[in-house]
Amino acid sequence: MKSLIPGALFCFALMGFLPGKSSPEGREYGWKFHPFSYQDTDSKEKKSDKISSINSIKTGQWESSLPEKIDFINTNYLVYLPKDYNSPKLSSFPLIIFLHGRNEAGEDIRKIKLHGLPKMLESDSKFPFIVISPQCPSGTIWNHTDKMHEFLDQVLRIYKIDPKRIYLTGISSGGFGTWSWAMDYPNDFAAIAPVSGTFYKDVNPGLSGMPVWIFHGLLDKDSRIHQDSLCFKQLSQNGNKVRFTVYTKGGHDVWNETYSNPELYSWFLRYSIPD
Repeated sequence: MKSLIPGALFCFALMGFLPGKSSPEGREYGWKFHPFSYQDTDSKEKKSDKISSINSIKTGQWESSLPEKIDFINTNYLVYLPKDYNSPKLSSFPLIIFLHGRNEAGEDIRKIKLHGLPKMLESDSKFPFIVISPQCPSGTIWNHTDKMHEFLDQVLRIYKIDPKRIYLTGISSGGFGTWSWAMDYPNDFAAIAPVSGTFYKDVNPGLSGMPVWIFHGLLDKDSRIHQDSLCFKQLSQNGNKVRFTVYTKGGHDVWNETYSNPELYSWFLRYSIPD
């Protein structure tokens, strides 16, 4: 490993950034999560229309089910609703979709809580986003983007979601799924944040303009950082608002540091889906 790291540092330097930093607008952050507020911007007229059809619903993180079955995605999923979800003063909330890694696929929805954002939400009651965490059946990964798009359509009809503020993130194979979904359906999201995911194709021109924040460990042996480096370079050349955080001492599991970083969520909220 010692012989590989200097070469990697040299390659990263040529691309315009150094491990341990993100692109020029970013930096590394600590572990502690600091709650912040999302300001609902809907008009009073829109609020009254939406609230009239919304009954009081459980807040926090819990298991729910799709009204209609979708192939390659389990009917059951995790949903987190902010504590003020039922407030008549708030008609909509930003949405984060979280895609789990390969080992969390299957029928046991509890496995999704082992890592990443759902794990954090088990002990956080002040998070201001709606968070939806679907699950792949055993033996599948996040490569059926048409079905994933259909999943989003269903949850948009269920919850008080701001349709302009939808964000996507995922870990490991869920990071791959983040790339894939955004490439195929760029209009679904305002911004994306793949974590320790590898995408083995060129960046789709349709992703041009999409804000992207990439997170990867330099010592990752499961999903090599090289391909994310190429994606960063292509996005930069395309003029995307792209950041790349490299954890110099991190391996594959860098999602604890990533999801406990409050700047990620503030960064998400800077962007909305264009008209």
